Amino acid sequence: MSNPLPYALVLGGGGTKGAYQIGAWRAFRELGFVFDAITGASVGALNAGLIAQGSYDLGLEIWNDIALDDIVSLPADLLERRENEQNRLPSFAEIRGYMLKNHGLDARPLRDLLHAHIDEEKIRSSGIDLGITTYELTNLRQVEIFLEDIPAGQLPDYLLASASFPAFRSTEIEGRRFTDGGIVDNIPYRMVKNRGYRRIIVVDVSGIGINRRPDIVGTQTVYLKNSIEMGGIMDFDSEFIATFMELGYLDALRVFGRLEGIHYFIEKGPNDDIVARELKDVLFSQAMAGTLSGILPAESDFGSGPGLQTRTREIRATLPREMRDYREIIIPLAECAALSLDLERVHCYTLEELVREIWRATQEIERSDLDAARHLKYRSILELIKRKWSLINHRESDKSTMPYLYDRAFDAIGEKRRRGIYLSALRRMYPALAPARIFLAVLERYFAGS
Repeated sequence: MSNPLPYALVLGGGGTKGAYQIGAWRAFRELGFVFDAITGASVGALNAGLIAQGSYDLGLEIWNDIALDDIVSLPADLLERRENEQNRLPSFAEIRGYMLKNHGLDARPLRDLLHAHIDEEKIRSSGIDLGITTYELTNLRQVEIFLEDIPAGQLPDYLLASASFPAFRSTEIEGRRFTDGGIVDNIPYRMVKNRGYRRIIVVDVSGIGINRRPDIVGTQTVYLKNSIEMGGIMDFDSEFIATFMELGYLDALRVFGRLEGIHYFIEKGPNDDIVARELKDVLFSQAMAGTLSGILPAESDFGSGPGLQTRTREIRATLPREMRDYREIIIPLAECAALSLDLERVHCYTLEELVREIWRATQEIERSDLDAARHLKYRSILELIKRKWSLINHRESDKSTMPYLYDRAFDAIGEKRRRGIYLSALRRMYPALAPARIFLAVLERYFAGS
C-alpha cells in the first residue's frame, strides 16, 4: 500500500541508537512512504545519506556488523585484547584515557566507510532534498546545509562533519574544522519547516545534545521516539543494536496504526475478537464478583453497583494512569499482567498469543523453583530496591526481581500488618500489579473452562 503524499523526514542524533532509525525505515518501506526531503544530525545524517540513496540492504548490513573499530582507530595495546579476551573489542569507556591523551579519537575508519559506501552521484540524482547540520569550530557557528550547497565530491566529508562526536577529532574540510551537529541542534526539524515542508516525520532516538522542541504549528507532524529506553549512544553490543532496530520498526508501525497496545505491540489476530469477548464475559461475570472484591480497593462497590458501567469504572481505576482510558479494557489488563511477569516487550504478539504467553509464564512459575512464596530470598521492600538498583546499574536481569514474584511472596507473609505494608509499598512501586492480579484471576477461570 503506497502513501499518495510524500513526507519530509527528520533524523535525530544518538550514536549507536541510530539503529532505531533503520528499523523505522523498514516500517516506512512497508507502509509505502516516500520522502521529498531528509535532514539529519550526527548519526541521523549518516542514516539520511543511506536513505536518500535508497540503500536499505546496505544500511542493514552495516548496522548488523558495526563495531567500535569500524568507527575509530583503536590503539595497538588495546587491540591486543582481541587475542587475549576471545576477540572482545575494548568498550568506549575503556578508551577514555587514550582519548584525553591524544586530543580525541581518530575517526578515519568511519571516514573510509562513508567514502566506500555513500554514492554521492546517486543521491544527487535522486531529487531528494538532503540536509545536515554540523558545528564549525573554526568560526564558532552552526552550519545548516543542503545538498545543493555542498561542493561535488564532498558529501561524505560533510556527513562525517555532522557525525564527528565531540570525543572524536574534528573533521577538516577546506581548512575549516567541524564537530557534531547535535551539540547545537540534535533534531534538525527547523531545517525542513523553513524549507517549506509541512508533512513531516521526526525520528528521535533519545540522543544527547540540544533536542529542541519542534514548532509544529501549521504542519502535519508525526513524532516517533523510542518507547523503551535502553542502551547508550556508544553501545556496540550486537544484541542491543538488533533489539533497538526492531523497536524502531514496531514503534513506527504502532504510530501509524498498524499495531495496537500501550507498552506492548499487538497485531490483529484471526481469533482476537473472540478471545477478547470471552475474556470480558469472564471478567464481568457474577462468578468473578467475589474474587475481584478481594483485589479491588475496599471502597469499591463492584458487584453491587448498577451494572456494567460501574464495574468497568472500578476496574479501570486500578490501572496505571496512562492505561485507564484505553478503548478496549482487556488490552491494558493483559499488558499489566505481562509487565508484572517481565514478558519480552520488543516483540509483536496477537492478543491470543499474549494471553497464552501470560498463562504459560504463570504456570511455569507454579511448577518451578521461582515460586516466590517458598523460595524468594529478598523478602523486604528495601532488599528489592537494592537488588533492582544493582541490576539496573550493571545492565543485568534477574527473575528474582519479577514484580509478580514479590507480590506472591509478600502476600504469603503471615503477619497481617506487615503483609499490608509490604504489599502497599510494592504496588506503589509497580502500579501494574493490582490490575495484573485481576487479569490472572480471569485467566484462572478462562482456562479452567476451555
